[in-house]
Amino acid sequence: MKKLTKEYGPIDDNVIAEAFEGTDFGGEDPAFILRTGVLKWLVGYHSGETLTKIMTEMDLVINGEITERGRWFLYNAFKNK
Repeated sequence: MKKLTKEYGPIDDNVIAEAFEGTDFGGEDPAFILRTGVLKWLVGYHSGETLTKIMTEMDLVINGEITERGRWFLYNAFKNK
């Protein structure tokens, strides 16, 4: 898993694929895993260690709280659904 910069650019499929490089979530779509992981944090649940590390390195969650970038990510993930 590579360390990502904390720039607030778009989180597209390439960025997500890079963040999940070297991980194994049983063939699940990494974008789906990331969206549901951040959403779980928003409502007070937590995720496993690997996903938490990915979300922290992407500056989506920190110290048990969802960040502004995490809220922005969720908004963009679900705005057209």
